Amino acid sequence: RQMCIRDRYNTLATDRNELVAVEVPVSWRNSDWVVLDKQGKKQPAQWLTEDGISKLLFRAQVPSAGYASYAIRKAEDKQSGTLKAERQKDGTFRMESDLYTLVLNPSKGGVIESLKAKAVRGKEFVDNRNERGFNELRGYFIDEGGFLSSMDQPAEVSVLEQGPLFVKVAVKGKIGKYSFTQTIRLTQGAVSYTHLRAHETRHDL
Repeated sequence: RQMCIRDRYNTLATDRNELVAVEVPVSWRNSDWVVLDKQGKKQPAQWLTEDGISKLLFRAQVPSAGYASYAIRKAEDKQSGTLKAERQKDGTFRMESDLYTLVLNPSKGGVIESLKAKAVRGKEFVDNRNERGFNELRGYFIDEGGFLSSMDQPAEVSVLEQGPLFVKVAVKGKIGKYSFTQTIRLTQGAVSYTHLRAHETRHDL
């Protein structure tokens, strides 16, 4: 079985090298698939599920004012190589891509304890001398009569997605009685991002 993709168009005047998501049948997840470019070269691919829809993610290179064709076919062997996301002996959680190394501290509400950029000689972006945490959630709560911080309670960190293109974790913690969930994703060849969802037992904030 093979699926041909030819609608990766680029209307810009510069070449583009970006991640592309293609919707595929859910049943495909029962098999391993590989993405091939026009020359037959294998491209790293990774499954992604959004709102119950299965997608295959891969990196596409498309020339300026042109298009590129790719084929998806069943793989003869499993893909090797994934981005790192693992718990360390000291209890912290380490994520790594080709551009960044990121360390989360679950004991401090899942704050980012270290964020280093490999492209600039391992530059550290986190100031650990500051009493406030990097990626900390903090605010004044009227009903509680004071400031509350996500660092006041430990958080739970779990891996949601892990593969050759990106790794994503969820940080589940609390600010006082209010629960929150942050998702942090590192993508191969791209910057990271965080997404926050905060909620109370009865309703979303």
